[in-house]
Amino acid sequence: MLARLSVPLAFDIAVPKMALFTTYTYRSGGYEILELPPSYVEGGSVSSPAEISVDGEPAVLANILRIDFRKDAFERRHELPFDPPQDLIAAAANSLLLRLRHVTNAPQVRSLRLPWREWRLEYTNDDGTPLVPMKGLASAHGAIPLLSVSFVALTTEIWATMHQLPDGYEPPPWEVLLLDAIGELPNVGTAIVLSATALEVFIAAILNRVGAPCLIGEPVVVDQ
Repeated sequence: MLARLSVPLAFDIAVPKMALFTTYTYRSGGYEILELPPSYVEGGSVSSPAEISVDGEPAVLANILRIDFRKDAFERRHELPFDPPQDLIAAAANSLLLRLRHVTNAPQVRSLRLPWREWRLEYTNDDGTPLVPMKGLASAHGAIPLLSVSFVALTTEIWATMHQLPDGYEPPPWEVLLLDAIGELPNVGTAIVLSATALEVFIAAILNRVGAPCLIGEPVVVDQ
């Protein structure tokens, strides 16, 4: 059985129309988790450009994050917390977004903080067909809509690179700060502060690696 998660994002992803994306899987918390390429609604939003291309290929704007959770059976009784648990759903979604953010260097890609403004978790058979409705059992869970405001490009190469990163990938802290700084523009003051912090964190990491016996801002005494 599948629990299919769909989460509209606050940005669009430009995806080549003819691209064939691989589905990547891993296991966590007793579930098989399948990371699917983002999807879109035919026709796009009213704010979408008339024509989009990625690497010279016609593209569409996708803005729906999709993840499947597979298990023999899910707990679907209305009076119980939904299955898979909320923490696992959030961790799976944010793991995918974290890798997308840092492989594409896209500051607008940010982690989703619960409670999400819009999401849908639909239970289906393994082949994606709807389950037979049963009294007292949920067929789906969900919440209200979210607005899309910007976009990044996603190719099969980027998708593959994302999935070459190790399990539990965490980007260097200075990269996180630098992307946050870019994301704050045109708020120049905040962007400068974050950029300066990123530089300090980077220098401190380099000094720690080479074993320099000093802290940022302290003079270095060199024996003559």
